[in-house]
Amino acid sequence: MQIKVNANDWNGISDEDRKAIKEILSKTFKNEADIVADPQTQSVAQSGGAGTNLDGICTSLCNMAQSAAESLCNKIGNATAKQVCLIAAATAGDLCRSKC
Repeated sequence: MQIKVNANDWNGISDEDRKAIKEILSKTFKNEADIVADPQTQSVAQSGGAGTNLDGICTSLCNMAQSAAESLCNKIGNATAKQVCLIAAATAGDLCRSKC
């Protein structure tokens, strides 16, 4: 599963935090997370809440996986890494829901 995150944000966090984010997303979405640093993707400073559609079992499962990932992201100590993880989790959730 390819997940795009802002290049400046991704490159601005430690290797340890990047590894933690990849593990969180891989575990909760049951796919190997391929995180791509993209300069065109919204940055942490620009991010807002992602809307979700709760219709259907597939969408609900995607929402639960996203919530689980976000919960794990909140355990990351570095504030920027935490936000990158949360954005990546929302992106993975959107990708999951797009396949429903």
